[in-house]
Parts: sequence; C-alpha cells; structure tokens
Amino acid sequence: MLQPGLAQDEDSAFSDSDFDLELPADDLELDLDITTPVVRRDWEFYGFFQTDLGRSISKEDGSPTLAKFRATLNLTFDYNLTRDWKLKLNGSGFYDFAYGINGRDKYTTETLETYEKEVEMKDTYVEGDLGSGFSLKVGRQIIAWGESDATQINDMANPRDNREIGMVELEDARIPVTSSFISWTGNDWRLDFAAIHEYRSNKIAPEGSEFDPLTTMRSTGINIAEEELPENGGEWTARIQKSLNGADIALYASDTFNDAFYLDFESLVVTGGNAQLTVRPKHQKVNSVGVSANKVLGSLLFKGEIAFKEGMMYQRSDLTSQIQAAVKSGSLTISTTQEKKQLQNMLGLEYMGFSDLTLTMELNRTLIMDWEENLTNAEDTYFSFSSVTHQALNDTLTNRFVWIHYTDDGGDVYRWTADYDLIDGLNIAGGVVLYHSPKSDSLMEPFKNNDRLTLSSRYSF
Repeated sequence: MLQPGLAQDEDSAFSDSDFDLELPADDLELDLDITTPVVRRDWEFYGFFQTDLGRSISKEDGSPTLAKFRATLNLTFDYNLTRDWKLKLNGSGFYDFAYGINGRDKYTTETLETYEKEVEMKDTYVEGDLGSGFSLKVGRQIIAWGESDATQINDMANPRDNREIGMVELEDARIPVTSSFISWTGNDWRLDFAAIHEYRSNKIAPEGSEFDPLTTMRSTGINIAEEELPENGGEWTARIQKSLNGADIALYASDTFNDAFYLDFESLVVTGGNAQLTVRPKHQKVNSVGVSANKVLGSLLFKGEIAFKEGMMYQRSDLTSQIQAAVKSGSLTISTTQEKKQLQNMLGLEYMGFSDLTLTMELNRTLIMDWEENLTNAEDTYFSFSSVTHQALNDTLTNRFVWIHYTDDGGDVYRWTADYDLIDGLNIAGGVVLYHSPKSDSLMEPFKNNDRLTLSSRYSF
C-alpha cells in the first residue's frame, strides 16, 4: 500500500509513472476531533404557567356553574453555591377570574380571601453535603414519608391543602414547612431527623364555600370562633430506614401538632331561654410512633404502614344534653371533645404486570383504642383508595381513574383525568370529579352537589 508522504525504495517494482499521486484539493478531508467545551452554569431558572377551568354540574341552589377560571404562575430558581451546596427558591401565585365573572358580591369575604388569589413561597431552602454520609437541608420544604397514597399515618411533617376535597393528589396537596432536615446514609441504612420551626395548619374551605367541612355544624346554630394556632417551633420527626433485597422497612417517631383542628369549648351564653354555643378550632400536640414496609415480588409491590398515636382529640355527640344540664345548673360550661389514643394502619399493593398499566389498591383503618359511645366518630372506621393509571401514544397520553370509598355508608369520591402532551413543554388535561352520598348523614353529604368538570393547560419553560 502506498501512503503519500513516505519515500519509496529505488528498487521498487513500480515507478512513479505508474501511479498518479496528485489528488484534487476537493478530495482532501481533514479529520479533526474538536470537542466544544461544555459551559456549566451555576444557576437555572424555570417554571410553568397553568390555567384551570372548572364547571359545576350538579348545583341545585342556583349558584354559578363557573367554579374556577384560575391562572397560576410557578417560578423556581436553583443556584449552585459550591460543588456540594445548592440554593432553591420556589414561589407560586394564582388569581381566579371566576369570582369577578360571576360577581364578587355572591361570595363571602372568607371565600374570596381563600380562593380568589394567593401568593406564597414554597420549596425554599439551602441543602448540601456535610461529608461522612451526612447531608443537611434548611428552609421551607416537604418531607414525604410513609407508604400510603391517600392518608397521613407516619407522614406527620407537612399539612395538607384540603380546600378542594378529592380533587388533588396527595403529592400535590402537601404544604411545605420551614425545618432543619439532617440525614445520614451508609451500608443500606438511612437516618433522618427534622426539627420543624414553622407551624402551618391544613388549608380548609372557609364558611360559605362549597367545600366548608363545618357546614353541618353551622346549620345547627353553633358559632365557630376564629382558629387558634400554636406557636412556631417545638416539633420534630425522625425516621430510621433499612433497605433490604427488594424491600424497605422504616421506623418512625414524631412529636408534632395535629394539622387538623378540633373544636374546643369557648362559651355558652343563654339569652331569652336560648343557648348559644361557641367553639374554637385548636390544634393538639400528638405523639406518634410507627412502622412502614414494602416488598417487590415480580410485578407486585406490597406495602403496609401502622402508627400508634397519643393526643388525638375527638368531638362529643352529647352536646345537647350537656347544654341542657349546664343551663339548668347555671354552670354554663360543657365539654365538646375527649382526648383518645388512636391506631392507624394501611395495607396495599401495586400491580404493574400489564403493559403501560398500573393498578393501586389500599385499605386504610383507624381504631379509637379507648372509644366511648358519646363520641361522634365510630370506634373502627375504614376507607379504601383505588387507582388505575394507563399510558398510551408513547407515554404522551395518561388516563387516571381514582376511587375513594368510605365504609359504613360514608360515601364515595370518583375522579377521572386525561393528560396529553401536545408538544414539548405544553400539555392539556381534562376530567370529572363526582361525589356520592348514600344517606343524609354521610361524610360526603355536604359535598354531594359539588360534581365538577375540569379542563387545564400547562406550559413549562
């Protein structure tokens, strides 16, 4: 083989005249391996803009059918302080045009303050590596623990957004709190501890709104005073987790305020033979210890959770007889609640054996361990959570059906959504939420006319 640039021997069998070694300039190719240097940015800015439409389909009282016309802007800024430390700033705000369109005079002040607009900082923290397996995260954050997709058992750190019952997934309902979170990992073990510096209660629907959880109580004439919130600080939660072969097991302990309120006695005033009872929403400190575990067997994921809690407050059902006795005796003091111990547990499974299809089922139980007949809650209550998720069209279309069933004629919530990725960064979604109440005193009775059609779009950038 002849290689240009190498001299030939004089005694070669071939002479220069036998070969034309001149190559046209156009045939020469210069193969240079030039790698463009990657410019690494220390920061990233991103977010999304979302619109949500909701139409009520079961209203019987003549109220507006346009339930929601909300525009939401969510912005996030990530900054690498050093190689091992990062800053995250995340904020979100929304404005709902439905109230202006329908007429703001049709709504209570509390409803407008809760639903019409909101601006808040969400995940806002500094996190980094401390070395030797330790890491630290300080700021407003979400600490999602446990196995349940439907309820709080060992997941005690973050309150929930319950302003639209049954319409939001658990992962979207958690509300971040300011805390210091330290972790250690090593040899399949993980230890976590969080000191919670900020108290935030569950967000609930206010008086006069369609999801007001106290509608039934207000209808009896009981007055609800302004909520009393605990002072910030003094809460903590901890976890020890072990990863096994295809399984995880975790132990939990926490000392936190209950994010859900109880109604404490405030006053009893008798005027002209009529008694006016006033109660005040408050929050009780709860001590909790528990265990969770999961195990993968082929296409099945088995999961379970259990927690023992002290300091749970339950409402009493004998208020009328207490009021009568108090008025007669002149003491004008009654007891609206009782403190009890509680046992919560969940058993569930997920099946992913079908192509593009995931089935999830959970059975959740709550047992009041020292139950008495004068409580409004039953001694032993159950509810189930089931979901079917199917992906199609190369994962651009996701259909999801959720069914929440409360036993003892508590009622049902049905939710179906379809989410489609139109183009990169832009998707649309539509669905329906239905509430079923089998009888007048069912848990779902106040919400039976809140069925809703939904439509949304999101542009991510």
